[in-house]
Amino acid sequence: MAGSAVKTAYLIATSTLGLSESALREILLVATAFASTFLDNLSVIVAFTPVAQSLVYAGASTNVYWGLLFGGVLGGNFTPIGSTANIVAIGLCEKAEFRVSWKDWFKLVLAPTLIQVLIARICVLF
Repeated sequence: MAGSAVKTAYLIATSTLGLSESALREILLVATAFASTFLDNLSVIVAFTPVAQSLVYAGASTNVYWGLLFGGVLGGNFTPIGSTANIVAIGLCEKAEFRVSWKDWFKLVLAPTLIQVLIARICVLF
């Protein structure tokens, strides 16, 4: 996995040449948020940590970890499967015979999660 992480980091670094480090942090935030929408957020953070480490070794500051953290954690809120807590919540609802569809989930979490991700994007700019 480390080899793939280094290749991913290289791809991100070379495709963002000339961009500021805040833009690099924002790209990492968006990439991890998107990935954690469909995968468990803890897994995404674990998988992208070597990417962030490679970027730091390549000269970026350790602030790239904030983009990783915000994106990985907040992106998982978009779907019922994006976070372990979401999976547990859905399971508890089903145990109580209360069905929460994906459509219901999106109606409930879309606006608050978008606001959180937008605030995180502002935070990683600095």
